[in-house]
Amino acid sequence: MIISCWSPKVAICAVLVIICLYPVGGLVLDLSHTSFPSCIDVFEGTFTGGGMYRMFHSNGARIAIVRYGDQALGLSKYLQ
Repeated sequence: MIISCWSPKVAICAVLVIICLYPVGGLVLDLSHTSFPSCIDVFEGTFTGGGMYRMFHSNGARIAIVRYGDQALGLSKYLQ
């Protein structure tokens, strides 16, 4: 006897939950912009040997995707 736990109704409900919750995952951080949402803290500085850096910290929504213009640089580990 074969017992199956798979059900079309369960699969449809699971897909609908994923589709509904996926956009809620976080915000898109575009590094090509010069201004950022208020929930993003930006820290800037310089290195002793030369060069500059910017560090971004979200104090609200999770950063889901990091982009530079049209190029996606990285996805959040929560979305992979």
